[in-house]
Amino acid sequence: MSEPVHSQRLFWGCFIALITTAFGFISRLFLIGEWGVEFGLDEAQQGRLAGIGIWPFAVSIILFSLFIDKVGYKFAMLCSFGGYLIWSIMGVTAYFVSDGGQGNPELAYGLLYWGSLILGLSNGTVEAYINPVVATIFNKDKTKWLNILHAGWPGGLVIAGLLTIALNAADVEWWIRIAIIAPPAVVFVIMLLPETFPVHERVAGGISYKDMLREFGILTAVVVGFLISLQLMDFFHPSGAAGYGACIAVGVLFVAGFGAYTQSLGNPMLFFLALIMVPLATTEIGTDAWIE
Repeated sequence: MSEPVHSQRLFWGCFIALITTAFGFISRLFLIGEWGVEFGLDEAQQGRLAGIGIWPFAVSIILFSLFIDKVGYKFAMLCSFGGYLIWSIMGVTAYFVSDGGQGNPELAYGLLYWGSLILGLSNGTVEAYINPVVATIFNKDKTKWLNILHAGWPGGLVIAGLLTIALNAADVEWWIRIAIIAPPAVVFVIMLLPETFPVHERVAGGISYKDMLREFGILTAVVVGFLISLQLMDFFHPSGAAGYGACIAVGVLFVAGFGAYTQSLGNPMLFFLALIMVPLATTEIGTDAWIE
């Protein structure tokens, strides 16, 4: 039996949104070495520029997932599109501001750095809405459709990777290689904007917000709190015990607050999955990013 046309439109819009994340991810990473030469960056600085476009991904997934049923899927979709638009503008502007390193490279680097952060947040926002949307509209056959959906990530990497390699070979200016994210972004917003998004499956099922968080529980919150503290240390470069203590305190307070609210250790399987996702995500998004 065929799926309703409305569900198919929503699905393929979400599919193209995921392809867009892959475009933004791979096209930027192909440019890290070139930016290193233009802005005089050593390997560590290049790694930091690469990383600022990756870790915000996790931040927006968590934050939007907590409130997606309140703000709505369409709002999240528009936020992701807006982020891609801002990144495109900042990245293209950086090219002309730098002028091959002869203009204002410091300003250009700043545009790329903060623009990459916005790109990472946008990528995470896409993940925060496409997964529950597809799981809800195909709630009788989730595994099949979620597997098809996530083929968009490797598919997008292949398409964008080949396109970027071709543009590199043609010695095309790097602002164009940044701007390749714009076409798929425009396509998914055109497809999804007129659609009516479904009610969150949890809400439709009458499951309370607190019960949902109880599945996450204190154990998984410890994993998140630990990673939050580590990232704060990396981002702010604290000096002295007080600075490091403040970063650690944020993670501890997060876990304590979450535990006080949920009063649940959480689902052991979810905790296990969170643990194995750490090396998996590091390999998939971190290590693989340096392999060309």
